[in-house]
Amino acid sequence: MPVSALFAVAAACVLEAWAGSAQAQAQPTAGDSGGKSVYDDKCAHCHGAEGKGDGAGAERLSPRPRDFTRGLYKIRSTESGELPTDDDLLRIVTEGMPGTSMPGWPGLSDEERRAVVAYIKTFSKQFERAAAPSEIAMADRVAPSEKSESEGRKVFEMLECAKCHGQEGRGNGPSALSLVDEWGYPTRPADLTMSWRFRGGTATEDLYRRFIAGLAGTPMPSIKESFPLDMEV
Repeated sequence: MPVSALFAVAAACVLEAWAGSAQAQAQPTAGDSGGKSVYDDKCAHCHGAEGKGDGAGAERLSPRPRDFTRGLYKIRSTESGELPTDDDLLRIVTEGMPGTSMPGWPGLSDEERRAVVAYIKTFSKQFERAAAPSEIAMADRVAPSEKSESEGRKVFEMLECAKCHGQEGRGNGPSALSLVDEWGYPTRPADLTMSWRFRGGTATEDLYRRFIAGLAGTPMPSIKESFPLDMEV
C-alpha cells in the first residue's frame, strides 16, 4: 500500500471530512485600526500588546499563548515550514483551540474577525512576502476497516509515535513529560483518545494535514521529513 494512502489510514476511523478552500493571502496592513481595536479588546490580555505571547494572563496559562512574532502556527492547511492561509487563521479565531485557554469568537462579525486576522499578521515580517503559501495536497481517502486500522497501526509503530503519545495514544509516552516547545516551555503530546480536544478539527483530512505539516513550534514534526510519500511498505 502506498504511504500516501497509509497516512489517510491512520485517521480513517474519525468523523466525516471537513472541506475548506483557502482564499488568497491578503497582505498585512499595519494601519488596520479595526483589527487593532478587536485585538486590544479580545486578544492582548493573553498574547500581549506586541503579539509576543507575553500578555498579563500568559504566565497562568498552559499551554502558553502563541507568540505571533515568530510566524510559527500549529494549525495550518499548508506544507511544513509554510505560513498559514488567511482562512487558517480565521478558522482559529472563529472556533478557538480546544484544550487550551483560546476561545472561539463566533460572536464577532465576519468583518471584525477578518480585520483581527489582518492585524495579527502585522506582528511577523514573514507575512510581508508576496507569494501565497503552498497548501497540502490531499491523498486518496481510505475507508475505515479492520485492515486499514491494522495498516495504520503499522505506520504508528514505524514512526515511533508511541514515544510521545503512548502505546494506547493517551499522551503518556516515555518522552511526554520532557517535551518543550520552541520557546522552552513545557508542552504535552495530544491524548489521541480525546478527539473532542483535537485542535484544528477531527475530520480525517484535518488529521492528515497535521501529519503532513507537523505542528510548528512544537516537537511534533512533519511526517514527510522521515517517511517519503512515494515509499512503499
